Amino acid sequence: MTSTVQSINFSDLGPTGKYWLGAFDPNSPIHRFLPLGPLDSISLSEERNQYWRDRTTDRKILVEGIGNSNLPLSSTQSAALERLNDPSSLCVVTGQQPGLAGGPLYTFNKILSAVVFAKRLESEWDRPVIPILWDGGEDHDYEEINHLDWLSFQGGPVRFEIDRTVEGDRPAYTLPFDSSQLDFLIEFIGSVHPPTDYRQSLEEFLQEIQGQSKTWTDFFDILWLKIFSNHPLLVFRPWEPFAREMAHPIFAEEINRPEAFHSEIAEASQELEALDFKPQIHKKEGLCSFFYWDGGERRSVVHEEGTFYIQGTDQKFKKADLLDELKNNPTAFSPSAVLRPLVQDAILPVAGSVLGPSEIAYHAQIGGMYERHRIPRPFILPRFSLSLVFPKQVAHLGELGLAWPDLSRDEAELMKGIVESEFLREGLEAIENAKLAQTETLIKLTELASQQSKGLIDPLNKQFGKVEKTLSQVEDLLRRDEMKRQESLRQRIVGLKEAFLPEGDLQERVYGILPFLARYGQEWIDPLVETADQWDGKRHYVYRLGG
Repeated sequence: MTSTVQSINFSDLGPTGKYWLGAFDPNSPIHRFLPLGPLDSISLSEERNQYWRDRTTDRKILVEGIGNSNLPLSSTQSAALERLNDPSSLCVVTGQQPGLAGGPLYTFNKILSAVVFAKRLESEWDRPVIPILWDGGEDHDYEEINHLDWLSFQGGPVRFEIDRTVEGDRPAYTLPFDSSQLDFLIEFIGSVHPPTDYRQSLEEFLQEIQGQSKTWTDFFDILWLKIFSNHPLLVFRPWEPFAREMAHPIFAEEINRPEAFHSEIAEASQELEALDFKPQIHKKEGLCSFFYWDGGERRSVVHEEGTFYIQGTDQKFKKADLLDELKNNPTAFSPSAVLRPLVQDAILPVAGSVLGPSEIAYHAQIGGMYERHRIPRPFILPRFSLSLVFPKQVAHLGELGLAWPDLSRDEAELMKGIVESEFLREGLEAIENAKLAQTETLIKLTELASQQSKGLIDPLNKQFGKVEKTLSQVEDLLRRDEMKRQESLRQRIVGLKEAFLPEGDLQERVYGILPFLARYGQEWIDPLVETADQWDGKRHYVYRLGG
């Protein structure tokens, strides 16, 4: 299978925003707030290395805990888990909510980035570096994860959604995923994708995963482990009891100083605003940086005048009581989006954290929290920005004389650039010449008839009128044919726009991985990983699947 890749400057295509673009500009002031690693050469952080060097017991707990998650690992992944026992081993982590059937393509892009960066750093540092997917299954926003958009053969996104009522703020890891839900998904795939060998393989692949899954997060985790089965990817599930116990010091500090993170974020926000960066974190006064698990729901906690109130319930705790609850029931505590990175970097030997545009903006405001918790910050590695395209799309783009960034322009504007066909130009020129010739001939014959036989003048005009009408009909025929060609080209433009920039957004934010597996199977995954190992990440990449 042959594939090609094209890189495009972010100024022309890809994520935008001051935080994201600043991450790639060494002169941007955003580097004061973020430990951004130069993607082409990252030196080992001695602080992070030392932070984990002597934590033998924690490492043993970590390896045993990941193993006890009982997720099906390939031989390569099992070996990676064993290598995590090495006292010198580190990891590259990326996290994501467990979207339906893998979620949007940027989830794939984040995991791809973690796999590639870990491989690169392992070679540069001569030590084990393991890619890890942090499953964000503690999140309780069901409407963000209950659907997928399919790239249909007709062009454009077609949405599939699992419509069910989720009472309260239940975390995703508690939601079941049973065979009936998969049946609906497979029925949907059959309605938007023609029967092919790859589609059948995909359906069998999904059925295999469902047979090993009990929950929503099981399906998500196993899907990605299998897609990257030839690579040392591991999955970390932060709601497991061992993980909660490892995070105990983080939660204890937040309980002891519940207001501290507000001032730390506010200070960073003021500094960012002074540099013309718009802060992304805005927390309500009194809201704590953690949630409390109660009655099957993940509930917010508010601190007021020395008392912690569990929202949506009558429960309240004094500080000492909540610390006792943490000690006796650590699984009842869950970090907010602000605290999650600190928990991650405290309980995993993280060398680098792969982030997307919004996450980079978040991280710019939490440096003070790291300092207070005395957690050395790992390098922040912006994820790859990637679009997947088909050979037919590449061919259509070339036929239209367009480049990928052109598809961000309005359809009508693009049509203005579509020139008339050479056939039409030459055909109209031939008709015009024929009209001129027949006019000259009619004039000549009329002159002769007026001298010799005036009775021929009217018949001549009548017959030549028929010729003129015929030529006009031929001209109309050519123009209608050109209109059909133009409409065909317009449809190609629309199809390209809907596939590449659906509804004006980047493909990676709309479509999931399944449509691409349905068309090309999984044979392209490993070649893409090899190709991506050469990328510096400073551009948007367009990767062509197929031959």
